[in-house]
Amino acid sequence: MKKSSIFKILTLFLTFIIFSCCSGCLIFAIAKESKQKDIQHWIEIQKERKAQADALIPEIDGYIFEALPQDAFVNQEDWESKGFIHQHNFFNWEKSFYYYYNKQKTETSFIVTVRTNSGKVFNKIIIDINEYEERLSKYFKVFPLTSATELEIINMDGEFFLVSWMPYKQVGRTLAGPPALFLLDFENNTMLYVGYAKGWLEYEIEHGKFYTTNICYKLTKEG
Repeated sequence: MKKSSIFKILTLFLTFIIFSCCSGCLIFAIAKESKQKDIQHWIEIQKERKAQADALIPEIDGYIFEALPQDAFVNQEDWESKGFIHQHNFFNWEKSFYYYYNKQKTETSFIVTVRTNSGKVFNKIIIDINEYEERLSKYFKVFPLTSATELEIINMDGEFFLVSWMPYKQVGRTLAGPPALFLLDFENNTMLYVGYAKGWLEYEIEHGKFYTTNICYKLTKEG
């Protein structure tokens, strides 16, 4: 084989290698840029959701409700030393004193029956629909217009809080959000908005990472 032929073959081979490398780099760069655009888009959505949640002002003072992804801590010892409890224990899942409710909707009110996991009725509360809609339905839909359902209630030092979750949002991925708490006032047949768990959305917005599980919670009462 002539030297000129060998040179042409080597040139073509090197050209192919260089072209392949450049193409790979270009594809990688495009994919990276696309991912960054997606992350920024998701961050903007969470910012909007946070602004909506912040617009609902707590109706009772003295409670601080926080939530942070497990990734925000070094380990379990770290989050426990800061007063946080992993979601599995915070909501008392699999424990006998886990409370939940059944709701019934009439034309004028929601009738909420709170009972233990064993089925024993603890208490009942009747929520006026119009009064509720005016005060609390701006963001967290505690009582959607559906048939009877079950939601979580947590018990802290003898006080009961209804848990309302920020709805999932599907935008190329699943965006979750923190829950809100409502203090159940059985004596006055009403519930008071305590606030939603701060920290979760802020962490996602700052780090560009998004979570649906493995969250740690902290509920403290001042004074």
